[in-house]
Amino acid sequence: MTFLFLPNTLITLVLPNAYPMTIAGIIGVDVGHCTYRYSCETHVCGDHICKDNEWKKADVQQTRVIYTSTQTANVTRNNHILTLQATTIFPKNGMILTSFPTSLQIQVTRGGYPEQGARVQFWFDEHNAGMSTTDSSGYAYLTLVNQNTLNAGYYNWHATATKTGYRGGSTSSSYFIITSGNMIGLPSGGTASTDKKEYFIGGGIEPAVKISGDVNGYELGGAIILKITLPSGKVTQLVARGTYLGAFQTTYNLGDNSEIGIYTVTASYKYNTFSTFTFNVAKIGL
Repeated sequence: MTFLFLPNTLITLVLPNAYPMTIAGIIGVDVGHCTYRYSCETHVCGDHICKDNEWKKADVQQTRVIYTSTQTANVTRNNHILTLQATTIFPKNGMILTSFPTSLQIQVTRGGYPEQGARVQFWFDEHNAGMSTTDSSGYAYLTLVNQNTLNAGYYNWHATATKTGYRGGSTSSSYFIITSGNMIGLPSGGTASTDKKEYFIGGGIEPAVKISGDVNGYELGGAIILKITLPSGKVTQLVARGTYLGAFQTTYNLGDNSEIGIYTVTASYKYNTFSTFTFNVAKIGL
């Protein structure tokens, strides 16, 4: 083949476009876009380039999932920290109680450590048997004065613990057995007393006389009559109600004008006197 070039003629050769070799061309993947892990201007959502606001929504959803998982873990951990655990210490399930006075005993812990100041309610079946507060070691007690407090038989019991700011806890239900007899020689009716033997009034001080005790064989809802005889011979009367175990507590309030001298209290239940005791009231400065 012969090419003929005329004088003063410019010849232009048009070659096909050349494409540079790229990684994307080699592996067949478009690496010019971004993924969730590698952010840049253009994002890929699944198998397509993200539409307007689509990447932002995906980012928010991912953040929500991470937050929810973290929150759930924190709640699970905090449930253990914020929940009270109550454990029966004494009596063990099925024990026969033969020595009195004796006390039901539980321990309240939180996160494995003793919890002080928790309010503990003791229950005999669904009946309120009494209340206590945990000490520095997490222990709470309910005292059974003597066997006459309860009739002979089986008693199912448990205790619940509460404290402001925490989730309450409960012991498992268990039972103990009471046999008949008055083993410590207490009066068959029960006992009663005041928290002090002497109270002072005057100068704006108006003390409250706390009267408490236990009634043997008490029937829930029954009236416990407390007749208070003043030094002058005048009589006033209080009515108390006991718990399922017959424990009771009430208050007699004194004032600046209260009589000075010896007050006599007579406690009775079902028209039978079971305790008589005295306390003194004195004036400050006299």
